[in-house]
Amino acid sequence: MQGAIKEGYLVFVSDGTQGVGSVRQVEPDGRPELLVYIENAGDFVVPFSAVDNVHSEKVMLNIDKLDSRLREAIAHASDAEDEDYVSHSAEADDRNASLSREFIDRQRKRLGALRDQVDARRLRVVERALQKIDEGTYGLSDASGKPIPKDRLESTPEAILTAQEEQREENRPNCT
Repeated sequence: MQGAIKEGYLVFVSDGTQGVGSVRQVEPDGRPELLVYIENAGDFVVPFSAVDNVHSEKVMLNIDKLDSRLREAIAHASDAEDEDYVSHSAEADDRNASLSREFIDRQRKRLGALRDQVDARRLRVVERALQKIDEGTYGLSDASGKPIPKDRLESTPEAILTAQEEQREENRPNCT
């Protein structure tokens, strides 16, 4: 069955339901599994044993054969359809509720393009910002958890600290 699966196929938990993601890789590093992107949650590994069926460029998963983290991600795959939904964490929702899904999606694209342009020194920060989008904490400081102002994110999409926190980091003596 795995030979019939191709990158880009949509992923479902049953026929007639809404898709929850798409296949990103088949047999990564030769392992008998799929790497799938689940909407609003990021990439997950799915063993071939959890695939029930493949047809019409659709991969049907057996929900009972998936780990609890992946089942939870699937349960929230359509949360972004609510325009006000920003993250997976209720606490984060309260702190970054002013960031719309459209803004987050635009920033993801900008960060992806920036990742391709920056030197290795800034790459770690850009990757962290992209990770924060997947975690649902984009727009919140890694240091304090405080909201990063939207205009700062607009000008510096890779910001993972408030301007004041970043200033303190830059002024701190380098202890090597």
